[in-house]
Amino acid sequence: MAAHPTIPSIDASLSSESSFALSEERKREFIENGYLIVRDCFSPELAKQLVRQTTIEKDPPPSYRDVDAQHRADVGELDLREPETWSIARVYIDTGRSFDIEEFSPKLWGAIVSLVGDPENISRRTMGEQWILNGDFRPPPCPPLEVDTVYAGSQQWHIDEPGQYMTFENRRDALALLILWTDVESGGAGTLYTGQSLTHIVGQLEETEQGIDSRGDEWGKSIARQCSDIAEFTGKAGDVLITHGFSLHAPHSNYSYRVRYLENPMIRTADPLDYRPDNPSPSPVETAVISRLVNPEAMIRSRRRSFAECARVLLANHPDYFLPKREQWNERVDATVRARVLDLDVALSMSWVSRLADQIAERLADDVSRLRRCISIVGEVLVNQLASHAHLAEQVGEADFPQTNWSRLFRGFVNCEGQNYTLALLLSQMFEQVEIFNTIDPATGRGDHLLVRVTTEQGWAFADAWSPNTLYYVADLGGTPLAGIPEYADLEFQGDQPKIGCVAREAYQGGSVLDVAFPQPGEENVADIAAQLDGATQPIALSPVWTDYLDARLKHLMGDRIATQLAYSNVLRDHAVGGVTADVCRVFEERTASGTILARL
Repeated sequence: MAAHPTIPSIDASLSSESSFALSEERKREFIENGYLIVRDCFSPELAKQLVRQTTIEKDPPPSYRDVDAQHRADVGELDLREPETWSIARVYIDTGRSFDIEEFSPKLWGAIVSLVGDPENISRRTMGEQWILNGDFRPPPCPPLEVDTVYAGSQQWHIDEPGQYMTFENRRDALALLILWTDVESGGAGTLYTGQSLTHIVGQLEETEQGIDSRGDEWGKSIARQCSDIAEFTGKAGDVLITHGFSLHAPHSNYSYRVRYLENPMIRTADPLDYRPDNPSPSPVETAVISRLVNPEAMIRSRRRSFAECARVLLANHPDYFLPKREQWNERVDATVRARVLDLDVALSMSWVSRLADQIAERLADDVSRLRRCISIVGEVLVNQLASHAHLAEQVGEADFPQTNWSRLFRGFVNCEGQNYTLALLLSQMFEQVEIFNTIDPATGRGDHLLVRVTTEQGWAFADAWSPNTLYYVADLGGTPLAGIPEYADLEFQGDQPKIGCVAREAYQGGSVLDVAFPQPGEENVADIAAQLDGATQPIALSPVWTDYLDARLKHLMGDRIATQLAYSNVLRDHAVGGVTADVCRVFEERTASGTILARL
């Protein structure tokens, strides 16, 4: 969006230089400290005019929101000229403007590109849209930055892209910018920051493959308490503090009775940042993390990385293996290669469920919560055949059914047998007694629906990733049910018909447990199996719709929500998609757009 017509042009002194790239010394400063301060990115006079136009002249009319309100409600006719009348500590202003950073501040853009690398990989390229006003006024003088001050209840230490399962993978939060639009002296609500926090956060991420929960104040405070370099960002309008996306910052109280105007945009990348130690050409943002790794070799050998690379080998060499009907694949692949593919399938499937089980067991203590989380995850990553308008004939009783679970996960749409087998496999990593239960149609004597029966020390339950009614028990079957789950008779029905998976009571009474074995990974390393398969068979040429869809599935199973939604959208946009593929893509796009992916590998 172009600059507002009444805004004067950028100072010639700032725009006349041919290059604003950072020197190698300044890049090293960022890598070593975890932050960098760049002064004079735009003129104080220009900042003053923009503040006046926004708050006094109200041209264009801005909107004001209380950032601390649960729903960020509109604060109406807030008089920004009389902050002493405010009853709130912080206000967000949507200015109604947006500036291209490269045009508005070539100096800031040069610093961003120098730290992130390829400018084409930078997805956030604008600034000026939103200001944060600090009116958290306290009587002067400002206390020194000591323990009792910086860890007080109002200090919310955080990163700008927190997550419940934060890992090194799929991160796009390269830089957090703190842009001053007014002068800020010491005690004037300058943002608190610490570069040492980057080292501590990298250390936490390196210690676990399951991810850390970086949400909430307590996590941030626990990191900040270990840092001795906490400082307050002060300066003139036009100064910018650039911190690594993993470095903490926190709001500070205002002891000046002058409103502080700050902008806090996040510079994101289009492709995930590569924090692998063997990254051949890391940017300063990536180097800042890699240089802080204590055991780089362990990260190179991580299960997660091996999982992704081996899945890509299977996808590249055998894309037709994932088709709903794989007769052609069976016919063209010799027995030795076929056996190795099935070995890799088992290894990948077990890796996927074991990592999820580790995450769930670490974060949830009670049986019912674990069951519900497992059902939610399986329901998220698999679409049942009704939603996809496809009929799939795969049967649990087929000889290779347990060996081909990964192919169904990768494909993404299954019948009830495939969906609930995956659920049973995941639950088997946490509970000792997990069974596939077959309900019997009393009229025909044939199987009616497959679901999972789980028995724990606290009781038993039916679990069903296929049905809207996902967890329940049937009183007539005896045993002690898990506490807090509904009885079959209390489930909701639609007219005279039960919801999918809630069959007649007689079907449960005549049902039986199927003798289905859950595979265990072999002794071989998954990477060794994949290495033997890479290039061993000429892949069959399939339509771009199918290969692009499978690429989206890999992103989905890796838990990269933003890339997943984009990939599904691209399949629908770039191809003349119809039928099953279109239905499935739309379902998955809706799920990823709503942020319902519940776990990261």
